Amino acid sequence: LRGAARLFFDQMVDAEIPCFRLATEKEWDVVDEEALPPPILVDALLGTGSKGPPVGMVRRAIDYLRARSGKCLIVSADLPSGMNADPGAMHEPCVWADYTVTMGYPKGGMAFPESGDAVGALWSAESGLPTE
Repeated sequence: LRGAARLFFDQMVDAEIPCFRLATEKEWDVVDEEALPPPILVDALLGTGSKGPPVGMVRRAIDYLRARSGKCLIVSADLPSGMNADPGAMHEPCVWADYTVTMGYPKGGMAFPESGDAVGALWSAESGLPTE
């Protein structure tokens, strides 16, 4: 992790918020067997620059999130992973969030009707970036 992602991760650790690193198939197999999902899951897997359908461990993570839809609250950071920010194309798989907290202004792709189910309720957070 670098930059803001590292800063916020370190703050999460300092606040003793549970976090699990799932980098291998074996680690995911253990998590898939859990009896009770956590109350809130945060999707921050992919960002606005991602292209094409998710693959590998990211795809596995998105499948995990989708399997827990309706069983726990899913919050996406900036846009749901698997969604293209500009044309609004939703790749398979795509996270279906209950809430999306977008940084600054909503992304253009969020305006398409088919993106509504993936975005959920949309919140805009101040990003600190210049408005021009």
